[in-house]
This record gives sequence, structure tokens and C-alpha cells, in this order.
Amino acid sequence: MAGRYGAGRVYKRGARFWIAFYADVGGHAVQIREPAGRVESDARSLLTSRLLEVAAHRRGLVRFEPGRERVTLAALVDEVLEDMRLRGRVSARSDASRSRHLAEFFAASRAVTVTGDTLAAYVTWRRDAGAADKSIDHELSLVRRAFRRESAPPGPRVPLLQSKHANARRGFLTRVEFGRLLAALPKAESDFHDLLEFFFTTGMRPSEISRLRWTDLDGGSLRLAAKDAKTGRGRVIPVAGPLAAIIERRRRAKRGERIFHFHGRPATAGSGGFPKREYAIWRAAATAAGLAGVIPYDLRRCAVRNLIRAGVSEHTVM
Repeated sequence: MAGRYGAGRVYKRGARFWIAFYADVGGHAVQIREPAGRVESDARSLLTSRLLEVAAHRRGLVRFEPGRERVTLAALVDEVLEDMRLRGRVSARSDASRSRHLAEFFAASRAVTVTGDTLAAYVTWRRDAGAADKSIDHELSLVRRAFRRESAPPGPRVPLLQSKHANARRGFLTRVEFGRLLAALPKAESDFHDLLEFFFTTGMRPSEISRLRWTDLDGGSLRLAAKDAKTGRGRVIPVAGPLAAIIERRRRAKRGERIFHFHGRPATAGSGGFPKREYAIWRAAATAAGLAGVIPYDLRRCAVRNLIRAGVSEHTVM
């Protein structure tokens, strides 16, 4: 059953068929042996598939990776997460949390066995557990990135449950309405007042604002480090107008290395973009100001709209 040299061969060992073929690995021709099941026709089909992969590798179309049929989906997802950690991506921690659902469902499943039907079953499983489609999409994005790894076998089309803007909220506050909300805050919440005003003016994410340090202040500018930005790209914010007044108030109330804090505690992002205590204060102030239902992220949309109306290009705003 041996084939001509260079075309690979199918042979039997015990009750199983095996295939053997040559491939370029690390710049050298290496013979690869692989189990191919108990049916000779299946073994020959697998050999043909492998030879096509080797030919595509030599033409530079794909990278041939021996043994990638045995790699698990969990291992590929771990590669994605490790790459994000090495790149210093802020979202690495939240994505690691999302990956636990994938690990629970797929366990030790090989990536090559994951099909469109498998992913549909995963979606049903997560919906039955009460997960929102947006959350499921975040998890499926890890699967999509996993199959883009060089060590991954060809994968299925990964569905997107929501269109890009399906969950986009459209809440906006005018400057007058925002002023009412600030006025409704308890007087003891001057720290929260300054953070909200900074948020409304700049549109920075609460998680990014909470990471700003006094060492980030460089003359008339604030420099958000790339490691502290959700997108992994740093930004420079001119400190002028209302921002200069906010920074001066924060300087007088300085506590430690962080610019923003809550009663001596470093500001952190949590429920609704704020810690639970501050989020409760937000909701009470919004209700008192006649703005029940507005959410913290509405301030980001307000900042984007105000900057565009002020003549700043959309590219710069983004």
C-alpha cells in the first residue's frame, strides 16, 4: 500500500491505519506519521487532505502545523488571552472571565470538532442560563479570534447574534440637565461631582478616568498611558477651560497617586461604570433631577456629540 516517494503512504499497524508524508517543518523536510482510523478509505482521504495542506504551505498560502488537528479549543483561547496579557490589553481580565463559560461547555473538545451546530448549541446553553446576547457575542468573539491563530485548524463561521449597533443606547443630557443632576448630588460628594464633570467633558471611560495619576499630568496636558486605555492606545487630553478647574480642585483634595478618588479611596470602575455606592448616588440624583432612567454611559455620548458640534472631527473624537 505504499505510495511513490513524495506522495505519502498509507499503512496498517495492528487494527488501525496510519499515514506518513513529508512536510517542511522549521525549514527541514520531516516525515510526519499520523493515526488515520480503522477504514482505509478514510486514511487515504486524510492523506490527500494533508498533502494539499503541505502544498499550500509551500506556496505560502497557509502555515502547516503538524498535530494541529489535536489542539483543543481551550488551548487556542488560552493563546488568545496570553497574547492579550502580553500586549497589556485592559480587557484581558474581563475576557479571561468570559472564557470560563467556553471552558465549561467545550471542556477538552478538539478545535477541529467544533462546527456551526456546536456553536449553536453553545448559544442555546448560554441563553438557557440567562446570558444576554451581547454577553454571548463577547464570548464568541474569543472563539473567532482563537480560530485565527496560526496553530488553529480551519474553523466554522462564528455567528454574531447582534448587529454592531443593536444594543446602542441613545440617551443624551443637555448641559442644563447635567447641571441639575450635579446640583442634586449630596454636598459631601465633591469627589464624585468632579469625576462626573470630567466624564461629561472628555467622554473618557470611567475605567480610564479612575486610572489617571498625578504623574500623568504633564504641564497643560494629561497623558493616558496605553496600558490604561481599553483600546491599548494612549491619548493626550489638553487641560484647559473646565478641565483646568477640575484638576485644580482635585489638587486641593489630593489623596495618594490617583487624581480621582472617593472619600480617600481610589476611584474604581464597577456597576454602571462606578462602584455600587456611587452608582446608587447617581440613580438617586438622577431621579431627584427628573432624569430617572439615564445611565452613566450617557455622559460619554454627550461628550462625543458636544465635541462634534464644537467642530472637532469625528476621527479625532473617536
